[in-house]
Amino acid sequence: MGISYHVGVDGINIGLMLMGAIVAFAAACCSWEIQTREKEFYILLLVMTGGILGAFASLDLFFFYFFHEFALVPTFIMIGLWGRGERKNEATFQITLYLSLGALIALVGLIALYTQSGANTFDIPVMAEYIRSHPLSSVSQHFIFPLLLFGFGILVSLWPFHTWAPMGYGSAPTPTAMLHAGC
Repeated sequence: MGISYHVGVDGINIGLMLMGAIVAFAAACCSWEIQTREKEFYILLLVMTGGILGAFASLDLFFFYFFHEFALVPTFIMIGLWGRGERKNEATFQITLYLSLGALIALVGLIALYTQSGANTFDIPVMAEYIRSHPLSSVSQHFIFPLLLFGFGILVSLWPFHTWAPMGYGSAPTPTAMLHAGC
């Protein structure tokens, strides 16, 4: 299927990697409010950080998606277990539904990009070069772009797809909200 573990850094993602590491360090420093099940919390914080940094370093669309989703799973658990407020369970349910829907839409868009590109690989540099020399048809572009816009728009709480964010971030532990919103 053309899936390969391919990571690297360039001028754009080196800054994102640095920012992710700084926010992760700050999140760990702000974790003093966690008083119960600390070991599990820090394990989930590290898993979330690994997913974020993996997504920033990934040069393969499959692993970019995998690492992004890998970073979201701890978010749901952390809000459910260490969240605050009377509506933390509702917030956990809502954020899980919204982000799962966004992830599904983005996945359909990425699969459509893979099938329509004809490059037969998920390797981003190879796919970009192939599409540069063999442009996608306008029909494919008009199908793929909205899927990626809506899918990733929901995932990164882009306006107007951010309706889950106030309750989700308000109920989340501070370090979780820092990592999810900051990266």
